[in-house]
This record gives sequence, structure tokens and C-alpha cells, in this order.
Amino acid sequence: MDIAHVHGLGNIDRLDAARIAINRIMKIETVLGLVDLAGKPVTSKVCVLDEGEGMQMPHMIGYLKCGLLALVEHYEICT
Repeated sequence: MDIAHVHGLGNIDRLDAARIAINRIMKIETVLGLVDLAGKPVTSKVCVLDEGEGMQMPHMIGYLKCGLLALVEHYEICT
């Protein structure tokens, strides 16, 4: 990722905003990377198709749930 190539409206460089956004993304990746299922972070396994009923495998839904629960805990969202 090259933060020097991130531009807002009007092609005005906003390196400060780009750095903040990158730091937020990296934190999310860290939180999801710490969710460990069978020795691998959940980010390497989540793939859910949005194509009708019966297209998702149950274990993939489980990975997605674990990742979302980790984000709920990280952001302290009441469930």
C-alpha cells in the first residue's frame, strides 16, 4: 500500500487521513488474525457466497461468526 497515492476529492493529498485509515484497517486485520481456528487465523478462511440458499458450507459460516464476534468485542458493541 502506498499512502502517497491516496487522494480525496479534487485529488488533494490527505496523507493524515490515509494514515488514519490504514491504521484502522491494520487494527481490524490484527483483531481478526488473533481469532485462531485450528491453527489458522479466521481471515484466511472466510468466504461466504451470496448466492441463494444452500451455497454456504457450515464451517465457513462458523468462521464468519467467529470473526464478527471478535470485531463486536473489539469495538465493544452490545449484542
